[in-house]
Amino acid sequence: MYRLMQAFLALFFVFATSAHAGVIVLKNGDRITGSIKKVWDGKVFIEPAYADEFSVDMDQVEAIESDKVFEFNRIGKPTRLAKFIGPGEDGQQLVEFEGEQLAINLMNVEEVDEQEVFFDWSFNTDFNASLESGNTEKEEFAIRSNFFLKYGKQKHYFNALWEDEEQDKVTTKDREFYNYNFNYAIGGLNSNWFAGGYGSYETDDIKGLEYRYKAVPTVGYTFFDKPKRHLDFQLGYGIEEEEVRNEDGTKEDDGGGISLASMRFRWDFGDPDIEYYLKTSYSKQSYGRRNSVVAVDTGFKFEITDLLYFNVSSLIDYESDPAEGAENEDIQVLIGLGVEFDK
Repeated sequence: MYRLMQAFLALFFVFATSAHAGVIVLKNGDRITGSIKKVWDGKVFIEPAYADEFSVDMDQVEAIESDKVFEFNRIGKPTRLAKFIGPGEDGQQLVEFEGEQLAINLMNVEEVDEQEVFFDWSFNTDFNASLESGNTEKEEFAIRSNFFLKYGKQKHYFNALWEDEEQDKVTTKDREFYNYNFNYAIGGLNSNWFAGGYGSYETDDIKGLEYRYKAVPTVGYTFFDKPKRHLDFQLGYGIEEEEVRNEDGTKEDDGGGISLASMRFRWDFGDPDIEYYLKTSYSKQSYGRRNSVVAVDTGFKFEITDLLYFNVSSLIDYESDPAEGAENEDIQVLIGLGVEFDK
């Protein structure tokens, strides 16, 4: 029985370590074994069992082997599902496209990504100090958190911002912002069109906002959604309620219809591991002051380790008709460290 268990564990170990195995064969004859992750920006990314993921310049690669099926993009060709088979004749790469083997030039490969997954998630939070102007000329400490969950056709985005600010030597928990965005693909799992909803709640002492919440049904389109880049846009019309505090201390509450447009953009440069992101929204009130609000969150994330990152970002808020005594524009520059977890 003991020897049987040893044999079983050995077979299990061989199977587990060889699952999704891949090999990069270099032109100098070296071989790198690991899990092939993607091809992007003239580099092939591999994650061996003994190290974190790293990249190899494509012009140093003779051939690639992998038992995984990828979303395969060649220059001037449509996206197809394919496997890297290994070296072919005349120094070409042998690739299997849906049962058909073809020899291709690796330098004509534009992008290769793992197939769209049914389930995925990620979470990050960062701690920041800020330099500010406009309504918020003060010292500030801010915490931001983002959570993403994908399940089949559903995508859930949750963002939160907490700020503690010191103005005139008085510490105030000045601002809270929470945003939830739900997307549901219209059609197949990989459909670009989606329907969903946008909801948010915020309060900001400095600009006289006691509270503001939005609930907006939306429809949108995803232009691209890859491991290294993402862009989507959505439109909607819903409701908003708010209460503002004027300079003399009087409060006014109002609510009604609101139109909304929002965009999410992300681009990961890969090597070095720097990510640029932009999240922006525009809303227009159909009631009261007819206030227009623009919110921009943009910046760079610099990966330190798989867990830690350094970020430099800017938050820009503009209101065409803010509360009496408040300025139209707030600009904040955030610098901080964060932690990130993903599937």
